Amino acid sequence: MLLALALGNLTLCAALFFFDHGRTQSAAMRTWASARQLQALAWLLLYLRLGGILPDALTIPPGYCLLFCGVALEAGALWEENGKMQWRRATLWSMVLAVAVFLATYAIDPAGLRQVAGALILGAAYLSSAAAFACGWRGASLLRRALA
Repeated sequence: MLLALALGNLTLCAALFFFDHGRTQSAAMRTWASARQLQALAWLLLYLRLGGILPDALTIPPGYCLLFCGVALEAGALWEENGKMQWRRATLWSMVLAVAVFLATYAIDPAGLRQVAGALILGAAYLSSAAAFACGWRGASLLRRALA
């Protein structure tokens, strides 16, 4: 499953790269593509952990930190696409705080508390993405509403 998530994110980035090659992309689209690449790298690291290839200490902290940053940047790009240009500062601080909280919980309890913190952090970031998709609900397409 984790390998599929990593490959899916990379495939989506490649498809969009070749589709938009030669055209000028918006800053939000470039940020979104970078966010998906971070998420792909995160899922790949976490896959290597489950496969027993790399130890937990080399995969869990960096993998989840990359995942948090990727999901937060994706949400920020969605907000920017909606015209909310102040997302960069808020996203930067939310990423710093999320990484600090996660690393603290990992140091305290590498299994239980880490999982709770990770789930809450990812839930908040995904909720932000859903709210960005829901922005302008009345004029939104059916696809945008379904994604929200």
